[in-house]
Amino acid sequence: MRIVTWNCNGSHQITKPSVAAANFDRHLGNIAPLRADIAILQEIPDPGRSSSGDGWIFWYDASTGRGIAVVLDRVKFPQASVIDATRSSLLVQVDGPHHFNILAIWSCPEKTSFQKYLLETRDVLERHHVKLLERPTIVAGDFNSNSCWDASTRKFSHSQLVEHLAEHFGLHSVYHSFHQLQPGHETHPTFHHYRHLDKPFHIDHCFLPVSWKLERVEVGKPSDWLDLSDHCPLVVDCGWPEVDEGGE
Repeated sequence: MRIVTWNCNGSHQITKPSVAAANFDRHLGNIAPLRADIAILQEIPDPGRSSSGDGWIFWYDASTGRGIAVVLDRVKFPQASVIDATRSSLLVQVDGPHHFNILAIWSCPEKTSFQKYLLETRDVLERHHVKLLERPTIVAGDFNSNSCWDASTRKFSHSQLVEHLAEHFGLHSVYHSFHQLQPGHETHPTFHHYRHLDKPFHIDHCFLPVSWKLERVEVGKPSDWLDLSDHCPLVVDCGWPEVDEGGE
């Protein structure tokens, strides 16, 4: 199974539904070569539909121009529905043949700071605490946070977030596990501020149950993606555990 999370760097100035839908299709076309089974997208315009062809498309936000989307292969995942949505999260429940949740994250508080990004993500986890314990959950998206800023986030740090996801939900950051790196010491940036190569950061993350089989984790090359967005996609190949932990 392939999971892709990518911030499309969409425009909040888009207000017409037809323009939004056209831009959504363009962004989806940009990641089509990655052949994602599950795509988790941020800053993407309203597609104006919940399904299309062989794909489930779920989207939410308060504005037409930028929101969160989860796009699923409808053949592999025949049953899926939105459980809850906020300005910074979208929770999707998937059933048959495997049972799991997808919690898509886009931390985007109205007033931004290293601390506010993390507190918003913490609030999302608290809001969905019960659902995250009911079945295995993919937590992925643009967190706008990294352990390199821990000193600026005294109330709740990114390192504490990583520990919280591990201790309470049995989730680990697959990028760090696969590349055997500690948070804050990433060698593959997912974001370049203002698309400048000299301003790299790793702020997009994917957390999976530790029991899932991890096969490969890659970050797109800036040379391939910075013409399209200020973010590069995080691509995760994984397999199911031998026993379906979400079965009923």
